[in-house]
Amino acid sequence: MKISIILLAAGTSSRLGQPKQLLPVRGVSMVEYAMSMWSAMECDQRICVTGHMHDQMDALARRQGWTPRYNADYLLGLGSSIKSAIHTMDLTRSNGVIICVCDQPLIPLSYYQRFWQMVMSHPHSLVVSKYIQDFGVPTYFPRSYFAELSRISNHSGAKTLIHSGLSDAKFLYCAQGHRDIDTPYDLQYLSDLEVLNS
Repeated sequence: MKISIILLAAGTSSRLGQPKQLLPVRGVSMVEYAMSMWSAMECDQRICVTGHMHDQMDALARRQGWTPRYNADYLLGLGSSIKSAIHTMDLTRSNGVIICVCDQPLIPLSYYQRFWQMVMSHPHSLVVSKYIQDFGVPTYFPRSYFAELSRISNHSGAKTLIHSGLSDAKFLYCAQGHRDIDTPYDLQYLSDLEVLNS
């Protein structure tokens, strides 16, 4: 079974006011921490989509053994980064792709391990992370979704595509999935939990 991963790390973090990708989390940058969550999984292709601060992100990705993919249209939205990766990956050798982001440091390694196990058990099904009141990433898309992923909206990303497949999807509850970092309030919350450090 060959599963690839796309890590979205191209944004400007405009609402936060500083690049979230480089915030320190348990001794490493947040993007490196996100990469480390998948290090034990036997993935086929590991793609880190970059945009803002590309040179630094490129170096961090290569250091972790990931392939950086620069998205020149990153300001158009998450969908453009997903399409940028999909259009350049060798999808003929992948059974499916996991899409994830770099700003969910409260999701424990044990969740990623359970998520991977579910993907291995259901390689032909959409596998979605279920939050308290919503759903989102990490999400696994089997090969049957590749063509649609290459045409998704720049603004809404894969959300609409996930909605269309919910009736046949497999769900895994992710208690901390909704705790990403978008605003100074989110940053303060993580600081109070002593998740952020240098």
